[in-house]
Amino acid sequence: MIRRCLVALAATLASVLAVPVVAPAAIEESPPGQVLVIDANLQEGFRLPDVEDPTDMRNFVRAIDATVPYDFAPDVLLLQEIRRTSAENVAELLGEAYGHGFAVAVDPGEHPWVGAAVRDTTVVYNETTMRLEDDGGFVATTNRAGRAKDNAYALLKERRGGLRVPVISLHWAHRGDSVAQARDMVELLDSKYPSPSRRQVEIVAGDFNVKRCIGGESWKSEQLGCEEQDWYRVFTAEHGYSDAVLAASPEEIAQAQLDDVARIDFLFARGAVHDAGSDLATKRELRRHEQCAGVNDEYFKAGRGSEAPEPCRSLFYTDHRLVWALVGMSTGP
Repeated sequence: MIRRCLVALAATLASVLAVPVVAPAAIEESPPGQVLVIDANLQEGFRLPDVEDPTDMRNFVRAIDATVPYDFAPDVLLLQEIRRTSAENVAELLGEAYGHGFAVAVDPGEHPWVGAAVRDTTVVYNETTMRLEDDGGFVATTNRAGRAKDNAYALLKERRGGLRVPVISLHWAHRGDSVAQARDMVELLDSKYPSPSRRQVEIVAGDFNVKRCIGGESWKSEQLGCEEQDWYRVFTAEHGYSDAVLAASPEEIAQAQLDDVARIDFLFARGAVHDAGSDLATKRELRRHEQCAGVNDEYFKAGRGSEAPEPCRSLFYTDHRLVWALVGMSTGP
């Protein structure tokens, strides 16, 4: 089967089909000892009309299939700007598409406001391939203005290969102490889910609201050989995590600059990164069509995604881009 299909073709198919389209081969499972992880800020947590209109979430499921070059279903999804209803919608749509059962591991609640904090993160997992070992909870982060954000964490275990996968789905507030927050994330997983055998791969992913590089012309600037910010080095240099996209698909950094697309959504893995990438194609295709400018505010946030003009109606799922990685246990010392 030819993967990474042309986005235009996906849009044509999407316009005539009512449910997510995934080839039958996609019901296969990832190889033992490896898990396919998806990360995305879906902007599906704060506006009830948007939550109640599944048009963009159907597009999200199709985007996974169009972007990930493997014929098996995702194992773990780390999602941001989500609430209970939208997380359950995503799980149901994934089940329809892949023929596997998907479940919400960490309940974000009926709405994203919990006292003074915002709780808009969750973990969804494939019940056919993964087992929930610990339903975890939320770890709080606070920015300099006192805005609190709750970040979901859990422990999953692969059914066939026995690989343990501790995960955090995070959504940091702007202008926080990103160095301290990065250390908090690492320390949480290390303290909650130690593994003397190291038969596990830790994942920290989400919307970090901060870029990798110091300086540059804008907040979107990123170069391969840039001087990296301290928060980023907490994960990579101090604690042995890999930036999955940079490790496996460094060519995407230059392409994103050509496309004028920021990278604030990261997937860090402490283990082997077998392959990884992100969905630049959908954003590029949407920009080709003048009628898609502003489509999120005008249609999708208002719960009128089904009324949006084509190809926007069949392509748009978020202003962010999904990130994916096929990861496994480290083979190093």
